[in-house]
Amino acid sequence: MHPLLRAALLACPSEFRRRFGSQIAADGTGYHGFALLAACWNVLLAGLTMWFENIARDLGFAIRSLAKAPAYTAVAILAFALAIGANVAVASVLDAVLLQPLPFSNADRLVLISQGNTLQEQISYANARDVEQRSKTLVGVGLSRENATTLTGRGKPQFLDGWVVDATYFDVLGANAQLGRLLGARDLGTSHIVITDDLWHRYFIANPHVLGKVLRLDNRDFTIVGVAPRGFRDPVPGGLVTRSYWSAVDPHSILARSRLWTGFHGIARLAPGVSVAAAHADISRVLADNARKYPSDFVGAQGSAVVPFLQGIVGSTQTLLWLLYAAVGMVLLIACVNIANLTLARIAARERELVVRSALGAARRRIVAQLTTELAVLAIAGGAAGVGLAYGLLVALRAVFAQLLPRWENVALNGHVLLYALLLVVVTVALTGLLPAFTNRDDMTLALKTAGRSGDRGVGRALRNALVVAEIALAAAVVVSAGLVLRSFISLTHVDVGFEPRDLSLLAISLPNERRYNDPNSAIAFSHRSLAALRAIPGVTGVAAAAVAPFGFNTYPRAFTIPGRPDPNATVTTNPISSGFFHTMSTPLLRGRGVTNSDTAHSAPVAVVNAAFARRYFGSIDAVGKQVTLTPFTSTRAVPMTIVGVAGDTRSSLSRPPEPQFYVPFDQLPIPLLYVVRTSAPNIPLRAAIDTAFSRIDPLIAPPGMRSYDTLLAQDAIRSEAATLLFGVLATLALILSLAGIYAVTAYSVEQRTREFGIRQAVGARAADVMRDVLRSALIQTAAGIAGGIILAAMFTRLLAGLLFQTSPLDPLTFTGVVALMLLAVVAAAAIPALRAARIQPASAIRYE
Repeated sequence: MHPLLRAALLACPSEFRRRFGSQIAADGTGYHGFALLAACWNVLLAGLTMWFENIARDLGFAIRSLAKAPAYTAVAILAFALAIGANVAVASVLDAVLLQPLPFSNADRLVLISQGNTLQEQISYANARDVEQRSKTLVGVGLSRENATTLTGRGKPQFLDGWVVDATYFDVLGANAQLGRLLGARDLGTSHIVITDDLWHRYFIANPHVLGKVLRLDNRDFTIVGVAPRGFRDPVPGGLVTRSYWSAVDPHSILARSRLWTGFHGIARLAPGVSVAAAHADISRVLADNARKYPSDFVGAQGSAVVPFLQGIVGSTQTLLWLLYAAVGMVLLIACVNIANLTLARIAARERELVVRSALGAARRRIVAQLTTELAVLAIAGGAAGVGLAYGLLVALRAVFAQLLPRWENVALNGHVLLYALLLVVVTVALTGLLPAFTNRDDMTLALKTAGRSGDRGVGRALRNALVVAEIALAAAVVVSAGLVLRSFISLTHVDVGFEPRDLSLLAISLPNERRYNDPNSAIAFSHRSLAALRAIPGVTGVAAAAVAPFGFNTYPRAFTIPGRPDPNATVTTNPISSGFFHTMSTPLLRGRGVTNSDTAHSAPVAVVNAAFARRYFGSIDAVGKQVTLTPFTSTRAVPMTIVGVAGDTRSSLSRPPEPQFYVPFDQLPIPLLYVVRTSAPNIPLRAAIDTAFSRIDPLIAPPGMRSYDTLLAQDAIRSEAATLLFGVLATLALILSLAGIYAVTAYSVEQRTREFGIRQAVGARAADVMRDVLRSALIQTAAGIAGGIILAAMFTRLLAGLLFQTSPLDPLTFTGVVALMLLAVVAAAAIPALRAARIQPASAIRYE
C-alpha cells in the first residue's frame, strides 16, 4: 500500500480499516499521480465524515441518556461546576498576582533593598547613594518615602499623601511621563512636582495645559512639571501603592544627611547577567565599609536585604495562594473521584443494556467511547457553569482580597484563565472517563451469565469502594487544613493585645511642614491645644497624644545604651506620649508612674519602659530608677534618662509578640502626632465634632484621619480571616462531595442487595442487624479513608506552618475533631440507605426482580 494511502486510512475509524483496509489497498495499487492524490483525498474525507457522524451520534445518544437520569446528571454537573469554578477562581488570582509580568521595564532585573536584615528596616539616603556609586552589580538605585501633606487653596483643607523621591527613582523603574516629564537630577531641592493621572482628572479636569500650574501643599507652592502614566503605582514591600504626587528630595535636608534615619524604600536595577545573590554580597560589602567608617551612624541589626522585585511586592501572600491552589486541586480530584464513582454505579445499573449491546456486536471501545462522551457532555456543561461561578466568586471576594492582595485590579477571567478552564474540562474527562476502560474485560460476560440475580457483585465493585476511600482521604486532608487555619484564626483574634480596643479610636493628624510647626515649642503648644479641644467633646472619656500607637503603623527606632553595658547596635521603638496615655489605652502600669503634666521640656528627662524592655535588659520588671541613654536619629548627642515606670506590654500586630518599647514625655521629644480617643459608648458621632475642633485650632489643617480600633484589629487579622474563609469553603465542598460519594455507593449497594436483605429477614434476621451491616461497610471504608487522610494531612499541613498562629501543624485536637466530624457525617450520609435496607419486606424483596 502506498504510504500516502496508508496515512489517509489512519483518519478512518479502526473498525472501517479492519473491514475494508485490504480492499482499498488492493484497489489503489494501480493509482499514480493525480489519481493517487484523488483516492487519498476521498479516503480522508470519508474517514473524517465517519468520525463526525460517530461523534454526532454519540453526542445525541449521550444527551438522551443523561436526560433519562436527571438526578445523576444534576449531581455530576454540580460537582464539575463547583470544582472547576473554585479552580478557575484561584487560578485567576494566581495568574494576576504571581504569573503576569509586573508593569515596569525589565522588571525581572529589579530588586528591593534595605540596609537591615528585612525590607521593613529600609535604608538611609546617604547609604543608598554610596551603594549606587560603589556597587559593581547595580546600574541604579531609586529611593522613595511617604510624605503626608495638607492641600490648601482648593476649598477646605484636605489631606493629600504623596512620595518624596530621588533623582533616579523613575529611571530605575523605567517609567515615562504621560504629559511633561518626570523628576530627575535638576529637580532635587526644588518645588517641582509630578502628579498622578487621577489627581490630574480630579482637580484639573485632564487639562492638557496643566504644566506650570501650582499646587499649594503645607503652605508652600509646588509647580507641576509632569503627569505620571495612567495606572502607575509605586512599589513598596508587600504591595503596589497609589498616592497623589511625587516631589523631589532635598539632599541637604536633615533627613537626607542623617545616616541614622533609614526611612527610604530602596529599589535597584541589576546589571545584565548579575544574580540576586551577587548583588546581595556586593551591597553588604559597601554597607559593611560604611559601618566601619561611620560607626556611630549604624545602630540596630546590621546587614542588608536584597529581594527579587515580585517576591518583595507579593511577600508571604504567594505562600497562601499556592496553598489554596493545592487545596482546590484536591477538591477537583475529589469531584473527579466522586463522579467516577457515580459513573461506575450507573454503569452497573445499566448492566443489561450494555450486555445486550455487546451481544449484538458493539465493540468494547465503542461502548467506552459512548460512556466517555456522556462524561464529556457533563464536564463541558459543568465547566461552563464553573466559569460563571468563578466570576461570581471573584466579585464576592473582591471586598476582602482587594485589601489583602497586591495587583488585585489585574484579576479577570482573561484568555489564559479560560484556556485553563478548558484544560480542566479535558483533565476531568480523562480522569473520570478512563475508569470504564480499565474495568475487567470479563465483566460483560459475567454480567450476561448472572443477569437477573441480586447482589452487589456488579461491574467495578472493588473499584467503587477504593474510590470512596480515596475521596474520603482527600477530603480529610482538606478539612484538617481548614480546621488548623480556623483554630489559628480563633487564637489570633483572642490574643491579649495589652489594651482595651472597645470604644477606642485612633486619629492621625498631618501638621503642615512649615515654620509654624517645625519649631518644637510650636508643636508642643499645638498638642496642648488639641488635647484640650478633644477632651471638651461630649462623650470623650479619655484622650492622649503619641507618636506611636498600637496598630498605627508608625515606628521610631532610636539607639540607646545602658551605663556599664554599652551596645552600639541596640535600638528600641521610642514613643513620645502625653499624660493620660496609659489610662486612655487601659494599659496597666506595673511599676512606678506614667508620664504626667509635670514632665515638661524643662524638667529632668524621664522614661517609661514596657515589661518586655525591662525583662530583656534588666532581667525583671523592677526597672524603676535605672538609667538609659537615648540617641535621637537627627544627631549623635546622647540624652541620659531615668526610668520612672514600667507599663504592660502592648502588641503592634496580632501575630507578633510584644516588642521592647520606650515611652518618653512628648514635651521632651515632640515628633509627628497621633491621638488615641476613648468614648463612653460605641457609635458616638465624633467625626463632625473632631473636624470642628481642629478647624478652630488651625483652619489650614486638614481634618485628621480617624479609625476605630475594632477596625484596625480586624484589618490586621484580614489575611488570617481570608485564609479561614477560603479553606472553610473548600473544606465544605470537599466534605459534601465525599459524603455524596459515600451515600451513592451505600444506596447502590442496598439496592443491589435488596433480595438478600429480604431473605435474611425472612429467616429471622432483625432489622437492626441489617442496618448494622450496611453502616459497618460504610464505616470500614471511612476508617480506611481517614487513616490515609491523616497521613496526607500530616504532609500537607506542614506547608501551612507560616499561616498558623499559636497552632501546631500537627495539632492533636484539630486532628481528633476532624476524625469525629468525618465519622458523624458518614454515619449521617449512610443512615438513609441503612434505614431503607432495614425496612425491606421479605415478600417485596422476593418479587423485586
